[in-house]
Amino acid sequence: MTAPGDDTKAKTRILETGTALLQGKQLLEALNDYIDDFHFYNGDMKGQMEAHHYCSVVNEDTNQCVIFEAKARTQDRGGWSNIISGNLFESLGGEERKLWHGHEVKSGELVAPRIPEKAEHEFWRR
Repeated sequence: MTAPGDDTKAKTRILETGTALLQGKQLLEALNDYIDDFHFYNGDMKGQMEAHHYCSVVNEDTNQCVIFEAKARTQDRGGWSNIISGNLFESLGGEERKLWHGHEVKSGELVAPRIPEKAEHEFWRR
């Protein structure tokens, strides 16, 4: 993806390098799980995107994720998502439950790439 605007200048690259060295990355380092999924735009089965989820494990029942449409640095962020366990979903009231949608892990729609099969199975059992 090419964004509109002037090419990045050397001064900007130097400043970017300096901030990368001096500023903390605690929030980014908390994104320690990678999950791959396919989403449809507003229920439109023809409008599909591959969604790369970079997630932080909040607790045994909740992962908070930032979603990107592609793994390239220049791609737009796709949004945010909370992934909750089936047990937590079942505990929600009817009105709250309407605000959530499911991911079918068993179908392979939602996967944790490059994780050994046994570890991935345990990952989804949490």
